[in-house]
Amino acid sequence: HLRMGPVMNLVWVALATCLMMRTSATPQGDILMDLYESIGNNKTWTGWGSNLNDPCNATEPWQGVWCSNGYVASFNMGGFPQAAGTIPESFCGLTNLTSIVMNSQELIGGSLPSCFSAFTKLTQLWVSFTRLHGPLPDFGAMTRLQSLQIKYNYQMNGTVPTGLGNLTTLTEIWLNDNSGLTGQFPDITKSPSLSLFYISACNFTGTVPTITSPFLQRFSVHDNPHLSGTVPDPSQ
Repeated sequence: HLRMGPVMNLVWVALATCLMMRTSATPQGDILMDLYESIGNNKTWTGWGSNLNDPCNATEPWQGVWCSNGYVASFNMGGFPQAAGTIPESFCGLTNLTSIVMNSQELIGGSLPSCFSAFTKLTQLWVSFTRLHGPLPDFGAMTRLQSLQIKYNYQMNGTVPTGLGNLTTLTEIWLNDNSGLTGQFPDITKSPSLSLFYISACNFTGTVPTITSPFLQRFSVHDNPHLSGTVPDPSQ
């Protein structure tokens, strides 16, 4: 019989533990651990990986993760150490997310995965102060979206998808300080509850967007040199 020394025994125990964690992990846990492996930057995210990678039944809460009825409903990187890397496509598998906040992570690069359009339950999408580049995802299926903040991402480029104009639940749009955003801004007259609108310091063309919402409080389009037309006065 082959006899293994104490060191080999420890190696086999470690391997078996890793395999057990992977086979016992929930799909949601796998997805979040993929995110950590992609952007975690070898920093500690409190609680992550505990309870066989089950974020919604862990005795120690996973930092930034909030669950509802057994599903990951919110992910907020406020207070996280500096992350680095790209957001993996697998993150879009968390289809029950209602809130995503990934602000002030200046070393997160790559592009926002186009599959973000699958987040049909989102009410809040905040991804600002990053190194993200490339086009914006299609917002058309995010029919519950209320707060959109994708600002100060200086390498973002392309046009704003026309699907944004079909969202009737929006209360605020912050797409300012994305100098690579160009083209005509979509018609947003279907957003009757819009109160905050910021698209300053971009490179939009055409006419100033028309907003019909009676709740408008702030409207900022300055520093768009190719934009023309009348700027509404929210105080009127």
